[in-house]
Parts: sequence; structure tokens; C-alpha cells
Amino acid sequence: MRGNEIDLASIPERALRVLTRPTAFFRDMPRTGRFLRPLVSVAVMGIVNGLLVAVLSGFVSCMNLVAFVRGLYLVAAASVGVQGLPAKSAWIVFGFFAFIGVMLSFSAQYAVRSMGSYPADLERVREPAHGPAVWPG
Repeated sequence: MRGNEIDLASIPERALRVLTRPTAFFRDMPRTGRFLRPLVSVAVMGIVNGLLVAVLSGFVSCMNLVAFVRGLYLVAAASVGVQGLPAKSAWIVFGFFAFIGVMLSFSAQYAVRSMGSYPADLERVREPAHGPAVWPG
């Protein structure tokens, strides 16, 4: 393969490596070169990830939370592999943000479930108790 060609066939192998051995993947990736190949890889993986989350979230109510935590995990692994941060520090930060994300997700789900029936609530809000609004004049 020449330097400016994009090898779409290698994207699944790279995606599998990111998922199974993220620290090693980010540690071994080239730090110099062009951005087109990595950009296309990230775009393809992002589209596939978005489709999977959209399909699976119909079956698993916490799929967005799983995707969020997995994304944080990959950021922590990249921080260790690429930036050379101490693993303990990266995982502490990962744990902190994962905890905050989980709490926000549970809080949002609780708030949505406690709202009641949305269409009925919307109708009640649109119709004022004293009748329709009349402009003075």
C-alpha cells in the first residue's frame, strides 16, 4: 500500500485491536505521518459504533451509559499508551469520570421516569386553567 491510499479492509482488524488491547494499540501506533488514514478509520468506527448503540439501545436501556464508559476507558488506555501517563493516575481519573457519568445517567433516567405521561402533561401545560389566552384590545 502506498502512503496516501486508504485500506478499508484493515479497519476491522484495527477496531478489534482497539477493543481487545487498547493500551498496546495506542502505544504502538505511529506518532508521525498524515491524518487522512486515522481520520477515515475513526469516522468508520464512529459510524458503526453509533449504529450499534442505536440498534442495541432499543433492547438494552443502559446502552448509552455502556458506550460512555467504554469511551472513557479508551481515553484512559490512550493516555497510558500514547502520553505515557502513569497507569494509576489515568485509571483514577477514568474512575472519577465514570462515576460522575453513571450518577448523571441514573439521575436523568429517574427524572424522566418520574415525569409521568409526557403527552398528557403537555396537554395540561398548553391549556391554561382560566381558558384560552385573549389579547387585550
